[in-house]
Amino acid sequence: MNYKDIYQKIINNAKIKNNIKEKYYEIHHIIPKCLGGNNEPNNLVNLTLKEHYICHKLLCYIYPENKSLAHAYWMMTITTIGAMENIRKDNLYIKDCEKIRRIRPFLEGESFNISAREYEWCREHWRKLTIGIKRTDVQRERISNRTKQGMQKPEVINKCRYNKDSKYYYEINTGIVHKWFPGDNDIDLTKYKWGRGPLSIEQKNKLSKTQKLNKTLCKIGKTNFRYCWYKDFIKDIPNFFIDLHQKQNNKLKKISNIILQSVGVLKDKGIFIQDDIIFKPLGKHSGLTIITPSVYEVCLDLLNELNINDIANCIYKNINIIKELNKKYLNM
Repeated sequence: MNYKDIYQKIINNAKIKNNIKEKYYEIHHIIPKCLGGNNEPNNLVNLTLKEHYICHKLLCYIYPENKSLAHAYWMMTITTIGAMENIRKDNLYIKDCEKIRRIRPFLEGESFNISAREYEWCREHWRKLTIGIKRTDVQRERISNRTKQGMQKPEVINKCRYNKDSKYYYEINTGIVHKWFPGDNDIDLTKYKWGRGPLSIEQKNKLSKTQKLNKTLCKIGKTNFRYCWYKDFIKDIPNFFIDLHQKQNNKLKKISNIILQSVGVLKDKGIFIQDDIIFKPLGKHSGLTIITPSVYEVCLDLLNELNINDIANCIYKNINIIKELNKKYLNM
């Protein structure tokens, strides 16, 4: 396949169409700056988001060893997925923020999606080109500081709970939660305390309602993991679930987190299947998270490995089977 010809056709069509009349467009350098291009008008063209994305993908095919083009393609991928994610969550703050790029075309009804295969190819392509890069101490410190600053954002703290050796701490007066990382200065124990702070009234009520639910524990066959079966919401359980009368242990919590992280991997790739895997009951138990037993049945042979990416791929490949099994197990 001649990628250069396809690239040139997109550029020529955009010039003829004159995309400046479009509701949304992005300026693209026909000859990239890293290849000697400049900001002259004859080297610039207005592209829609989809055209711009495809052009950068083609440039990576044409110049597979160019790190700058790989980085540009990777950044376009993650920012576009982020825009789609905020649209899906109906994030009004993001919608009202004119500084956020790549969200306007989705607000204006543009149909564009990045497949899991495209995401994986882009990520792997960028990873291969950056293996073995030696950074100076100044660069390492700058990257470390930016990462730590980013990790203090509340929305990031809620997502990233499993960083090795990191700890939570909170302000005694306000209750605001922060995160401490190895290498950070010791916290002032007169102003802060370790942990995520005392439970709010809302959290206490949620915990109280959950404890009153009719539930039992099961062992997942072929594994050493436990599953908390909510009789109020799950009408039937798989045959490989063995009834137990034991207290919840760490392995139950661990396998639940593995499934949730696997679903998160798919979400990051722009695959929105959460509602087929994780359920939020309506009414007074709306804060409860239920993982359908169908996931455990389909991924049974992978559970002992605890490989998040393998479980995520298994869920994605068998999503239709999981949906069908949900009719059997769920009472919702």
